[in-house]
Formats: sequence, C-alpha cells, structure tokens
Amino acid sequence: MKLSIAAIAIALSAIQFAAATDPLAEGATSLEKRADCPVEDEETKYCREIREASMPFLKLNHRRIGTYYTTSPEDAKFNVDIWGFTRVGSVGRVITKCLDGTKPLWWLHKDYNVFTCDEEDARRLVRRRWEYGGVAGYVLKKRVCGSIPLYRRKIRRTGTYILCTDREEHEEAIKDGDEDEGTVGFVLPSSKN
Repeated sequence: MKLSIAAIAIALSAIQFAAATDPLAEGATSLEKRADCPVEDEETKYCREIREASMPFLKLNHRRIGTYYTTSPEDAKFNVDIWGFTRVGSVGRVITKCLDGTKPLWWLHKDYNVFTCDEEDARRLVRRRWEYGGVAGYVLKKRVCGSIPLYRRKIRRTGTYILCTDREEHEEAIKDGDEDEGTVGFVLPSSKN
C-alpha cells in the first residue's frame, strides 16, 4: 500500500509541475515569453549571423616592405616563411559575405596595399593602374553588435596606408604627421587588436 501512495504522490507532483511550467496548462490565458525559454529577437539573430560569418583580418609587418593585411592564414604563413614578415596579430574581424548592413572592403595593390570601402576611390586607383585584388571582406556600415571603428591613415613619408582599431594609436600617428583618412567602417573586435 505504501508503494501505491508513493506512486500517486509522484504522479500528482508531476502533474502539478507540468501545470506550473506549461503555458498551455488549464488556466493559462496567454503565451508569454518566459525566462526559462528565451526567444531570440531580430537584433540578436543578426549579431549571431555577423559573428558566425566573421574571420580575423590579420596584420603582418616587414621592416622594409611595410604592413600587409590578409584574411587568409595560408597567405599569412607564406609571407612570414618566404618574405620574412612578422605576425602582428589581428586588426579585428571582417565579415566573410555580403550581409545586410555591410559594405565591401576592396583590396588594391601596386607597390603596397590599399583597402577601401569607397567605390570611387577604388575606381580611381584602378584607372591609375593599380591591380584590383578583390574583396578582402565586408565591414559594417554602422556601429552595431559590439563592433569597433576601423581607422585608415596615410603615412606621409612613404605614401602607404595603415588600418587599425586602436583609437589612441591612430590619433598619436596623426599628431606625428600621418594623414587621417577617417573610418573605413566597423569590424568586430578580436582578442588581439
């Protein structure tokens, strides 16, 4: 008899638990968002999609050649092994595909690399016989999803361009004579900027 009373008590407890946690249980008047069942809003979905579609924008330096950027780990390894570049880290994370709210980051090269999101700037360089390298990735048009500015500056003495996400570094270089080219767009932060 004790076993059947225990079984009945367990069954009643299970029914009470189900009624307390089931929004469709008798007496429930609406389906509300519940803390134990989070609903992903559109912004959260968008930010997740951006994060999943991002990759490091790697920065390499060479004492004579200058700075080189790539999204390809294989390209970075080649330039380190063959050309003697040193890995600096990642400038941030660029998006790998065109998504709503992004714009292309075009890569052009001649004696050095230039990255731009300005279509007219890219066309002007192509007319000046710069080689079009393609889209290096996509950057965000606005500061969303925890993104940070990607600054561009021109080094006056060499004419080369530098990209960075470190505002202090950027402003210090401008004070030292580099030309401020503004914000190219926004990238997701990386562990090493």
